[in-house]
Amino acid sequence: MNAAVEIWMAYAREDLEVARHAVSVGWLKSACFHAQQCGEKWLKALLTYHGQPSPRSHDLDYLADLLEPFAKNVAVIQEVLWC
Repeated sequence: MNAAVEIWMAYAREDLEVARHAVSVGWLKSACFHAQQCGEKWLKALLTYHGQPSPRSHDLDYLADLLEPFAKNVAVIQEVLWC
Protein backbone atom coordinates (compact mmCIF):
# COMPACT_ATOMS: atom_id res chain seq x y z
CA MET A 1 0.00 0.00 0.00
CA ASN A 2 1.07 3.55 -0.78
CA ALA A 3 2.91 5.35 2.07
CA ALA A 4 0.61 8.39 1.78
CA VAL A 5 -2.45 6.16 2.29
CA GLU A 6 -0.83 4.61 5.36
CA ILE A 7 -0.13 8.07 6.79
CA TRP A 8 -3.77 9.16 6.32
CA MET A 9 -4.91 5.91 7.96
CA ALA A 10 -2.57 6.40 10.92
CA TYR A 11 -3.89 9.93 11.43
CA ALA A 12 -7.46 8.62 11.24
CA ARG A 13 -6.79 5.88 13.78
CA GLU A 14 -5.25 8.42 16.15
CA ASP A 15 -8.28 10.69 15.86
CA LEU A 16 -10.54 7.71 16.52
CA GLU A 17 -8.64 6.83 19.69
CA VAL A 18 -8.80 10.45 20.89
CA ALA A 19 -12.55 10.51 20.18
CA ARG A 20 -13.06 7.30 22.16
CA HIS A 21 -11.09 8.68 25.09
CA ALA A 22 -13.00 11.95 24.96
CA VAL A 23 -16.30 10.05 25.16
CA SER A 24 -15.02 8.01 28.10
CA VAL A 25 -14.32 11.16 30.13
CA GLY A 26 -17.43 13.04 29.00
CA TRP A 27 -15.79 15.52 26.62
CA LEU A 28 -18.49 15.21 24.00
CA LYS A 29 -17.60 18.29 21.94
CA SER A 30 -14.03 17.05 21.61
CA ALA A 31 -15.30 13.57 20.80
CA CYS A 32 -17.46 14.93 17.98
CA PHE A 33 -14.58 16.99 16.61
CA HIS A 34 -12.16 14.06 16.54
CA ALA A 35 -14.79 11.68 15.13
CA GLN A 36 -15.33 14.12 12.24
CA GLN A 37 -11.58 14.39 11.76
CA CYS A 38 -11.31 10.60 11.69
CA GLY A 39 -13.97 10.35 8.98
CA GLU A 40 -12.29 13.08 6.95
CA LYS A 41 -8.93 11.34 7.09
CA TRP A 42 -10.39 7.95 6.11
CA LEU A 43 -12.04 9.57 3.10
CA LYS A 44 -8.76 11.24 2.16
CA ALA A 45 -6.99 7.89 2.53
CA LEU A 46 -9.47 6.39 0.07
CA LEU A 47 -9.03 9.27 -2.37
CA THR A 48 -5.26 8.85 -2.18
CA TYR A 49 -5.59 5.09 -2.63
CA HIS A 50 -7.48 5.73 -5.87
CA GLY A 51 -4.83 8.16 -7.09
CA GLN A 52 -6.95 11.24 -6.48
CA PRO A 53 -5.77 14.43 -4.79
CA SER A 54 -6.88 15.12 -1.24
CA PRO A 55 -8.49 18.55 -1.33
CA ARG A 56 -8.11 20.95 1.57
CA SER A 57 -11.67 20.47 2.72
CA HIS A 58 -13.36 19.36 5.92
CA ASP A 59 -16.71 18.76 4.18
CA LEU A 60 -17.41 15.03 4.52
CA ASP A 61 -20.24 15.11 1.98
CA TYR A 62 -17.97 16.74 -0.59
CA LEU A 63 -15.16 14.26 0.04
CA ALA A 64 -17.58 11.32 -0.15
CA ASP A 65 -18.99 12.66 -3.43
CA LEU A 66 -15.46 12.63 -4.88
CA LEU A 67 -15.34 8.90 -4.16
CA GLU A 68 -18.57 8.16 -6.03
CA PRO A 69 -16.76 6.98 -9.22
CA PHE A 70 -15.05 4.32 -7.09
CA ALA A 71 -18.11 3.18 -5.12
CA LYS A 72 -18.59 0.09 -7.28
CA ASN A 73 -15.36 -1.31 -5.88
CA VAL A 74 -16.61 -1.97 -2.34
CA ALA A 75 -14.17 -4.83 -1.73
CA VAL A 76 -11.20 -2.51 -2.23
CA ILE A 77 -12.73 0.12 0.04
CA GLN A 78 -13.24 -2.48 2.76
CA GLU A 79 -9.66 -3.69 2.31
CA VAL A 80 -8.30 -0.16 2.77
CA LEU A 81 -10.49 0.66 5.76
CA TRP A 82 -9.88 -2.50 7.74
CA CYS A 83 -6.17 -3.16 7.18
